[in-house]
Amino acid sequence: MNNNTKLWIRTLCVLIVLTAVSIPCSAALQIGIRGGYFIANGWSETHDLIYDSPGTYSIGAEFTYQFFIPLDLTLAVDVLSASGERVWPSEDGGFEPTGESVSYDMTPITLTARWHFLRESILSPYVGIGVGYVQFKESGEETIDGAGFLVQAGSDVYISRYFRFFFEAEYNSYPDTIGNFGASYYFDESDLGGIVARTGIRVVF
Repeated sequence: MNNNTKLWIRTLCVLIVLTAVSIPCSAALQIGIRGGYFIANGWSETHDLIYDSPGTYSIGAEFTYQFFIPLDLTLAVDVLSASGERVWPSEDGGFEPTGESVSYDMTPITLTARWHFLRESILSPYVGIGVGYVQFKESGEETIDGAGFLVQAGSDVYISRYFRFFFEAEYNSYPDTIGNFGASYYFDESDLGGIVARTGIRVVF
C-alpha cells in the first residue's frame, strides 16, 4: 500500500470520527440501490483499446445517515466489470490483439458528505464531496488498490415520505493506481477514475 493510499485512508478515518461525535438533529437512515454508466476518463485510451468502449455499467448500494436537514453522509459500494481482448506490443510501436479474452472487476468504496438545497421541496438538488478506496482486478493479474476523491451533484425527487428517486453525476479520481506496465504505461495513464452518470432509489427509515 503506497503513501498516497495511506493518507486517504487516514483522511477517511478522521471524517468518520468527526461525523460520529457530531450531534444529530432530525436524524434519518436511508438505504438505496443505484446503477449508472462509468466513463473511464482517467484511462480512456487504455479502456478503449482493450475493452473497445469508453466505459462500462455500474451497480451498487448505499447507506445514508442524515445529521441535520441540509447535511447527510453516504457510505456506498459499487461494482463495475468489462470484458475485452488482451493486446501485445507490436513492431510498429503500437499494440495488436492477441486473441486472448480479458476482463476486469473494479470495486470503489466511497464516503461522501452531501449538502442539500430546498430540502422540503419535491425536487431537492445537492452537491457532495468525498473520499474513496478502489480495488481493481484484471484477469491474470494481481489486484491493484488505491485511494482518491470525488465530487458530485444531483437531486432527490420525493416520491413519498419513505421513497426518493435520485439522479446524479460524479467525477472521481484514483491517481497513481495504474500505469506501471502495458497499455496504461504506453499511454501514460495512471488514474483509475472517471465520470459517472447514476440514478437510483432511496428508502427512508
